[in-house]
Amino acid sequence: MKKIKYLLASISIIAIFYVTILCLMAVPVAANYNFAGWPVETRTNGTVNGGVFIGCEPWAGTETLTGNFDVPNGTVKWARLYTGIWGGTEDYEGWVNVTFNGIYNRNGLGPIHLRGVNDENPNVWCSTYGKYWLWYNVTDLVNAGAMNTATTSKINTTAGGFDGRVYGIVLVVVYEGGDNPKNVQYWINDGSDALHCATWPPIAHDSGATYFNGTVNTGMVSNANLTVVHLTAYEPGCDSCLKFNGHHLDTSMVDSNTFELNSWNVTSYIASSGNNAWFSRGEDCYVGITNAILVLEREAVEQPDLMITAIKPYHYEWSAYYDIPKGDPWYNLTNYVNVTVKNNGTVAAGSFVVKLYADEKLIGNATVAGLAANTTTDVKIEWKPEGEDVLGWVDTAEGAKIAHNDTSKNYMLRAVVDEDNKVSESNEENNNLTKEQKVVWNGFASDEPLENYAHGKVKGGIIYTTGDGQYRGVDCDGTKYGTCNNVSYDLEIPGSVKLARLYIYYTWAQPPYKAPKIGVTLNTPSDAVQELNMERSYNDIKGDFSSHRFVWGTYAYNITDYVNESGRYVVNITNLNNGSDPEFATKYALAAPAILVVYENASGAPEREYWINEGADILLGGRRCKGGFLSLEECLNHATFSGSINLSEVEKATLGVASPWAGFSWEPGMTNYLYFNDFELGRNVYCGYDSQCCKTVNGMMMNVGANNAQVGVNVTDVTNYLNPSDNVVIQGDDGDCMMPSSAFLVISRKSKERGISR
Repeated sequence: MKKIKYLLASISIIAIFYVTILCLMAVPVAANYNFAGWPVETRTNGTVNGGVFIGCEPWAGTETLTGNFDVPNGTVKWARLYTGIWGGTEDYEGWVNVTFNGIYNRNGLGPIHLRGVNDENPNVWCSTYGKYWLWYNVTDLVNAGAMNTATTSKINTTAGGFDGRVYGIVLVVVYEGGDNPKNVQYWINDGSDALHCATWPPIAHDSGATYFNGTVNTGMVSNANLTVVHLTAYEPGCDSCLKFNGHHLDTSMVDSNTFELNSWNVTSYIASSGNNAWFSRGEDCYVGITNAILVLEREAVEQPDLMITAIKPYHYEWSAYYDIPKGDPWYNLTNYVNVTVKNNGTVAAGSFVVKLYADEKLIGNATVAGLAANTTTDVKIEWKPEGEDVLGWVDTAEGAKIAHNDTSKNYMLRAVVDEDNKVSESNEENNNLTKEQKVVWNGFASDEPLENYAHGKVKGGIIYTTGDGQYRGVDCDGTKYGTCNNVSYDLEIPGSVKLARLYIYYTWAQPPYKAPKIGVTLNTPSDAVQELNMERSYNDIKGDFSSHRFVWGTYAYNITDYVNESGRYVVNITNLNNGSDPEFATKYALAAPAILVVYENASGAPEREYWINEGADILLGGRRCKGGFLSLEECLNHATFSGSINLSEVEKATLGVASPWAGFSWEPGMTNYLYFNDFELGRNVYCGYDSQCCKTVNGMMMNVGANNAQVGVNVTDVTNYLNPSDNVVIQGDDGDCMMPSSAFLVISRKSKERGISR
């Protein structure tokens, strides 16, 4: 083919000069054409316990060429297919088809338009007078341990006299393992360095070099081979046109005018660093170098081989028996990741560090003192990803319009052992492992502290009662559409009413991510009927995991203006949604609703300061599987009573709490806890879930007036545990499954005149 080029060279130099200049001026900046080609540079390098396969199908002078490559058995780590086409001149264009294992529509394979000076294909190097060298990433297409077939063929000509004969086909495969693995260090360099003698453009390109950067333990090298691909070789011949680290290599066998692939043993010339190959064109005016591959076989040395074999994220622990996590990782909670490290080598490894990244951000590390050969160990790393609640809402007079936000995120976890290469290993390429992990919000953990609604002073006390209310399940009379739930409250109010609240507690609201739409009326002892509008709601949800993603909550109503006398009050609750309003639930269940009264001007009552906190925080601890294996410590609801208190003036302090569904657990041994200012007041302290309960302490009455109300209450004297400011009550769930909704604090002060209680 170079005879064609020589014929072109015999034409007037001036004419060629102008033609070449015009062609160069027409080349776009991004075009993959360069008269002098591209340097041969390292495309990949590393170490494997396997091998490097280099297969070649040489020039046959045909427009179709097929190569069959018997690739060894093993795991393919990297593979490229190369092929070359003779275009005739850089002005000729045509179509070529390249297939690999019959594939023509993936990885860039298939028909490709080669356009000489106008070529823009990203996988094509075109140089001098139309010499093309094409490459394809076929890592995922190679069949290890089998015959692989590649075919390059001309389809047609689209401009000029496009030649289309195939220079050759080369397949390079780096593989791990196999039937005869060897300890190999390798460099795969490619490009298309077009050496030429032309004085246009502007100077001749007589020689080039390629570099194999990095360090080599020369004492371990048992064999080293340099393989070079000449796209067009020497005519006339040259026996000294290749050097390795300055040592001449015999190139007398590189005598083809078309295409050559040859190897040289360079074991004696390997250096600890700075290895390189130099090549020249000799007396030939046009020589192309496209590939330089250096493969070092290293002696089998007794070394450790550290590798990551598993990444196991979990919240509580990893179930070894079932090989599954006990609880997936949750936002804003402490989770763990077990990273399993194996020493696959033949000797023990010394101290090393295991690091864990989430989306390439380091989240933790652990040091292992050492690991014996052919053994494994687990390291445990904490992980606390941050995320947001899935639930938001807008209050209306008839209920809460819930907004669900998918706050879940998929993290890419990457574990790496001995990242700084402190341990010399037989294989440094298997120290990483990745795993995708989804993280979601777990609303069974404490995430909704009870908010302060009111704080003031009265000469009176507090009444909290559920009247004759009982639990009403889904589709029961009192919750299903077309029925009403009537609850009666016999209130004996010893003074005037300062504040009155109605609390309606709901659960199992369906469909998921919806809250009830209800109508509420209040019948007073004077037979007045008042329609009530919801003042505010408090809502919570388990989160986006498992089934039953139903909302729980508290609807709160201000009924101060309607509660002004003792007697029987009746609350009527109606389901307003027959399914026609998609913004609300159609089904739900109710615990017994409660009325709260703060009264004043009671005869004989001392002056008291009070705090009213309210909300809704569903909790499920006790490591129960349905809650995501949360602990008691993760299910502690807080309510803070802000403000300063002069403890020397305090005569009594009383705490009251209410929590629907507290006081009964389906799991034996599960219970609840109550703390005040970090002092444990008791366990399983709530009464009223399944039977009546009424307790009064220091002017605070907590009453559950019927069986099966499913509301737990407690009232306790906390005088001895009072702090001078910011007192805190904590309701904790250790498997009970409860919804803390109310917390009240009342303190009475000593009389300044007589030193007695007021």
